[in-house]
Amino acid sequence: MGTAVGLLAVALVTLIEWWLGALGWEIVPGFGSPDSRGGGAVAGLVVGVMVGGWVAGRTVAMGQRFHGSLTGLVIVGILVTLASRGGANTTPLQVLSAAALGVILGGLTGWWAGRR
Repeated sequence: MGTAVGLLAVALVTLIEWWLGALGWEIVPGFGSPDSRGGGAVAGLVVGVMVGGWVAGRTVAMGQRFHGSLTGLVIVGILVTLASRGGANTTPLQVLSAAALGVILGGLTGWWAGRR
């Protein structure tokens, strides 16, 4: 459930950021410009991993940090697979950085959600 909610959050944040960029509005300089879509994808990744980790940590009785981290890793794995199959040039360092970001943020938000 956390993975599904996290992927929906990724899509929503990325689309909002791209639409704002198409309108010419920049929330963060460089992130909302219509020629750079990477900013919306990065913002979507961070928000999606955090939301997915929180939902995963909130719905389990024990092991909230583990479930949040696993959800973050799965979300990053899906997004990296989609990006590389779509023709993006991803280096191993970028993939490892995204995986570390997913595990850390997912685990932190899972732990935070599990603190009842």
